[in-house]
Amino acid sequence: MSPPKIRRQIACETAWLIHSQVESDLSVARHRAAHRLTAGNYEDRDLPSDREVRDELQALARMHNSPLVRERLTQLRSAAKQLLTTLARFTPRLTGEVLEGAVSEQPTIEIELLAEGPLHVIRALALEGTQYRFEKVPLREMPTEGYAERLVVPSVRDVLHSKTDLADYELDELADVPLVITMKLGATQRDHNEAKAGDDPRRATRGELEELVAREYRGVRQPPNLESQPLERFVLYRSLLLPLENVQQPPRLHPEGDALYHSLQVFQLVREQASYDEELQLAALLHDVGKAIDAVDPRGAALAALAGQITERTHWLIEHLSEAEMVLSGEIGMRAHRRLKESEDYDDLMLLARANRAGRKSGVEVCDLNEALVFIQLLAADNEAEDEEADDEEFADDDEFADDDALGFEEEFDESASDESSPDDDAAGEEDADDSDDAWSR
Repeated sequence: MSPPKIRRQIACETAWLIHSQVESDLSVARHRAAHRLTAGNYEDRDLPSDREVRDELQALARMHNSPLVRERLTQLRSAAKQLLTTLARFTPRLTGEVLEGAVSEQPTIEIELLAEGPLHVIRALALEGTQYRFEKVPLREMPTEGYAERLVVPSVRDVLHSKTDLADYELDELADVPLVITMKLGATQRDHNEAKAGDDPRRATRGELEELVAREYRGVRQPPNLESQPLERFVLYRSLLLPLENVQQPPRLHPEGDALYHSLQVFQLVREQASYDEELQLAALLHDVGKAIDAVDPRGAALAALAGQITERTHWLIEHLSEAEMVLSGEIGMRAHRRLKESEDYDDLMLLARANRAGRKSGVEVCDLNEALVFIQLLAADNEAEDEEADDEEFADDDEFADDDALGFEEEFDESASDESSPDDDAAGEEDADDSDDAWSR
């Protein structure tokens, strides 16, 4: 597997560990993810940066956000950008839920900054005549140098009323959103320089926030470039999946109802844990398409219908899903289990089997079919771009080696030519010829 793919997979796994609160420490989560995905066979250069992990955290948050929540998040981030601009002299950074994208019902805009004293911040925000209060920062949050205080403004609207392009109705919607500013006081120039450097997944400057928003617009709001992809296979996927809505399953085994609802649940569960893996997500989404074709042999019918339209790995995952379910139930024999474990995709197969078992709940909110297919199309486009980039790098390396070999050959050729035509050799040759002539004349 190429290093870019390893990095992305580790970043996704790390983000999932943090998002699901399995781990709270970023470094521990990163190494745990790397160890699981590579069986301990990884180097430091394979580990993703803090920013790469933050991007994946944002992607996970987006999966759980409805369109209304995303609209609210966009509004909050617009307000945050304006605040970061107003407080620019204090090297401010956005943190908390507005940055992470997991917006609660009662959100708060949280900003950290460096200041000479609280009065400077109050004047910059023009808080005279506005309600605000100070809070002590808990000891565990105290910086190693200097000291900190927290400024709380009950309504961010009171801060933005004269400093924003937001419409009046948008400001009204921010009336109940508090602004919390943690101020590190007595900060040094070194503190400012370190804050400007960024690269912290839990904090972002205005520039980093704008980059994040731009990436989200590219990744979520814009449709994929369908012309650059083999659209026919996605049309086939959709035509095979739509009939599942009419396939009612035994209530005892599938209390959730129809097979399409089940497939979308399984897809969503797999996507949360392997958001980078296009083949595994396709297996999750398509594993039951045969139920609308052949009730006697649904798995075989699915693989026949998908022949030539999925990879060998996706085919293998769907083909052996029944055996993985037997592993979970303890019904598989030792030899069959041993053969199954010999595959490098065994862990992913078991992930799929667990998702297949868990995706049987009533009332669970899932994405619709079109959204699922568009997500996979976007993922396929990203993977294709990464593969092309890796191929270009490999090609460039080959060219570099070829240039080095050619240069070495030219140097050898020049040396040999130099040796053959050296003046000393010519002189020695002339002397030998003279001696030979003398000997002949005698």
